Formats: sequence, structure tokens, C-alpha cells
Amino acid sequence: MRQNIKTYPAQQLAYVQTNIQNYCGSEGDKMGFSSNYIEGKGTFPHGVHPPERKRFSEDSAIEVMPPPKQVTLPLLQNIGAPSKSVVKPKQTIACNDLLAEAGGFVSSNLHAPISGKVQKNVNVTLPNGRHVSAISVKADGDQISGQALFDDVLGGEWPTTDLEKYDSKTITDAVQKAGIVGLGGAAFPTHVKLIPNPNKPVDTLIINGCECEPYLTPDYRLMIEAPDAIISGALLAAQAAGAKSIYIGIEKTSPKQLLCLKKRHRELESP
Repeated sequence: MRQNIKTYPAQQLAYVQTNIQNYCGSEGDKMGFSSNYIEGKGTFPHGVHPPERKRFSEDSAIEVMPPPKQVTLPLLQNIGAPSKSVVKPKQTIACNDLLAEAGGFVSSNLHAPISGKVQKNVNVTLPNGRHVSAISVKADGDQISGQALFDDVLGGEWPTTDLEKYDSKTITDAVQKAGIVGLGGAAFPTHVKLIPNPNKPVDTLIINGCECEPYLTPDYRLMIEAPDAIISGALLAAQAAGAKSIYIGIEKTSPKQLLCLKKRHRELESP
């Protein structure tokens, strides 16, 4: 794996191409990593490198699942403090309404994924065996679904210029209010990561667009179908954290998304 890295100011985007080289020639054989930019031998010959097999899904557009008839939402969904419910049983709520507010600094707001009525409070068991309170909502009334839901989340106009008018607190407050969390397993609240630390300044923001898992291509499809949201989000995150440079990591085996992001970024920069 060889990295070619270029650095640009935060108003632009730098694209890090991750070049994957199979040293043994056949898919699934031993693979290694090498880099001209890292001290040492620059190779990692060990580890598991299964066949990627992205071809099964990389050309399939994102599909929006139909809205469920009922949802149960644990009040603890990250490694921080549980959220605190702000709704009552029998209360009618609309999609995106606030159901629970953050219970601490490392916590997150919880919003309704469907419209409906709040049911009786319930307890659920998490995969780690912990018992926690949960909010149950039964669907009722019209639901946003299909392309309308996709457009509501990822469509519309995304700011990419004049971001200087948004200070760090404005951006991090908006992220916290929206309940945005990471999707790496810990569901770590994103606003915590973006708040700048004067003692440990951040100079570079890295957006990880590499998907190492076999078969999975959601990031690949998002970069193709919703590049505006990714570009705008990267610029706003850099503005909040004080980063001067942005890198987007993309596998060289996926050149289509690289071209798509570059093309769209040029279009957004054009007057």
C-alpha cells in the first residue's frame, strides 16, 4: 500500500490515494503495506487481508429502507452518559423531534426516526449485557420515506464558501444539538472530537473513506451519490477543529469516487 499525499489549505481538499499492491499476485494472498513517508522499513506483511469482493455492491445505488412500524431506542447508545428522556407515554411526536437530551458532556441527543406515539417506557438489554431504559415509538400518520427521506438527510444545498462566519462553538453546538455520533462501534459523540484544545492544536483533519471490510461499500456509494454533504462536512469540521489541511483517504481500487469528489469540489469552487 503506497500513499501519495498532497497538502492544501482548508478551503480546498487534499485527496489521499491509498494504493493497494498485492505482492503475491492473486486475490486473497498475502498483502503488504509500504510508504515513502513513514520512517522505518515501511512494511506490514502480517495481518488478515481477505478478498475485497466489492463488485457485488459497488455499482448498486443506495436504497432507503421502508419505515418500521415501531422502534425501540435505548437511552444509552455510546460509551458516555445515558440520554435523558424528554417525552412521555402517549405523546404524539413527528419524525426528527427530540426524544432525549444529552445526559452529560460525553453523551448525545436522541431524535425520532419516525412519526408516531410514544409507548410505555421499556427496558432493554444491550449486546454487552447491560440493562438500560429505552423509548418505544409506534408509527402513526404519514411517514417520510424513499427518495424524500434520502433528500431530507443528504440533499439540498451544503455550504462550502464563506465558512469563516461560523465560529467553532457555533459548529460544535449544531453538531451536538443534531445528536451526531461516530459509527465506529463506540458511537462517540462527534462534538467532543471537534472542540479545539488550545494545548493540543489540530493542524490536519483526515476523512477516512477507505473501507477495508469485504463486500461493504456504503462510504463508496455516499461519496458518489452525496459528495456535497461530505465536502461541506469536512470543511465545517476543519473550521470547528482549527485544522488547516484536510485529507480524504480513498483506495486506489475505487478511482470512481476520487474523480467524483474532485469534479464536484471544482464545481462548488467555481463562481
